[in-house]
Amino acid sequence: MAKSNGEGEGAELVFVTHSPEETRAVARRLAAGLAPGDVVSLEGDLGAGKTEFVRGVVELFGLDGERTVTSPTFTIINVYEGTVPIYHIDLYRLEGTYDELENAGVLECVSDGEGISLVEWGERAILELPSNTIRVILIHLGETEREIRVLFPPGKPAPPEEASSPNAQ
Repeated sequence: MAKSNGEGEGAELVFVTHSPEETRAVARRLAAGLAPGDVVSLEGDLGAGKTEFVRGVVELFGLDGERTVTSPTFTIINVYEGTVPIYHIDLYRLEGTYDELENAGVLECVSDGEGISLVEWGERAILELPSNTIRVILIHLGETEREIRVLFPPGKPAPPEEASSPNAQ
């Protein structure tokens, strides 16, 4: 269920998942509302499910997430060519400074308007990402259980309730 974060803030969705498959299902539901030019910041500790979330998104755009998606920790950016280009960006090894993001090609990806950018460790550069970035915060609740908070910027609607997971709060 969508709810407002407060005055002047966008909607928030909260999900609880119990397996990687459920995390990918939540990602597919979110992806149904994404369009070229959208940027999604994926935030959370190591092993929280950020790469699994990316797998779910690319599945909606016609790719096999399990075979296609690998974490670009060392390459920084992977591009997946589905029905819409997906830029999978990993900031784990970066500090998130403007110059660093510019030199790595990150700023070009998040501003090109042609693809969807999924930025792992996006919290490291949240001030350099576009102001309309969707934030997805993944929190460990147990070995396979996760809380997924999706924060939409003002003006960006949450997917309709029927597109949301049955366990959305």
